[in-house]
Amino acid sequence: MEPTLPPNWRAAKAADGKEYYFHEVTGATSWTLPTAEDEPAKVVALTSGGGEDAPAPATSIAIDGGGGGGGMASMPPAVEEQPPTRADLASVAGPDPDLQAPGPAPGPMSSNLGGNLAKCLVILVASFVVMLASGIQHGRNGESGSIFIQNANLPWFSYAVALSVISIGFTLIFLLMAKHHSNFQSISLNLPLGATSLPQLYSGFMVLWWGIGTGLLTFHKPYTYTGNAYFASWACLIASLLMCVSTFNRVKHVWETINGEVTSSSASKSLLLLLIAAVTLIFASADYVKSSGQGVWGLCCGLFSVFFILVFAWLRKSGKGGPAALKFLSLVLFFMWAIAAGILTFDYPFVPTGNGFFACWVGVFCSASVLYQEVYGQEVQWAANFRRSFSLDANEHV
Repeated sequence: MEPTLPPNWRAAKAADGKEYYFHEVTGATSWTLPTAEDEPAKVVALTSGGGEDAPAPATSIAIDGGGGGGGMASMPPAVEEQPPTRADLASVAGPDPDLQAPGPAPGPMSSNLGGNLAKCLVILVASFVVMLASGIQHGRNGESGSIFIQNANLPWFSYAVALSVISIGFTLIFLLMAKHHSNFQSISLNLPLGATSLPQLYSGFMVLWWGIGTGLLTFHKPYTYTGNAYFASWACLIASLLMCVSTFNRVKHVWETINGEVTSSSASKSLLLLLIAAVTLIFASADYVKSSGQGVWGLCCGLFSVFFILVFAWLRKSGKGGPAALKFLSLVLFFMWAIAAGILTFDYPFVPTGNGFFACWVGVFCSASVLYQEVYGQEVQWAANFRRSFSLDANEHV
């Protein structure tokens, strides 16, 4: 067991491998274990206890003799030899990394998980939020006092509680294994798909677990409108997806391929976002098809948008149809999404913010971006223009 050092004291090793102690603030050094009562100014000259057991200096230090010709200075007989100072070792052998005040060393959990530790913590905290929100509503027998918890009943709150509790349990077990197992990274299971590491097994399970859970809770009930549990559910799913990308090489390759295609042009990015918005609108409108015509319009808008987007992408890639066909399709997409946003978010059913609300307005902006690029032949700098519009810097408005 390592000895406990007073504040600002650290252990290090000299060039010959002997251990000594140094004070981070004053630079004082000592061969012997310092105590809290020792003052840094006095510890510089502490003896090792005398006699034959006194430690030898870690290195010899050349000192100018003053009268020409350098020599090796001997220590005064009344003082035992001192351990090297940081300045001494730097002048003889250059900076020693052992003498530099290091930051806190990463723990085993951080070393085993790396960047995935933050994702696990997001899943843990977000799962707790879902559990807390659902537990409160479950205690009310599913009778919510908020208009933002739609069509809620007791079985769905029970499902949300079970979903989040199991997520918390698996995450805690995973984190404890990463902390206490020294061979954590080498542990794998032989599954039908091949050898699977623990991070891969955990992230794959969480993607499946929260993919189904988030879909049911935020598209069906009870959290179809924004709130703590709504955002926490999506946080769990997104963190799980990001961890899955970082742990599976095949998934990472697919992600990098899609990202390369999307970042090649702003039009590709707008089309991909428009496709995601269309699929989201399809699922968000499914619950309202039987009860309202607005739900039917939302479903039709999403389905036709998917078809037009695929045709648009094929025409652009093949070069067939010419600019006129692309302009026509982009114009149809824009008017279709503008009408959908007007009906669905101003009348019914997506007046409060939720999946359908966000899908409608993302669809409007992305279809407008595609139309602008096809008509004027240049990309729309949404972010730059938006920032410039609200900037207080006079030069930004020039």
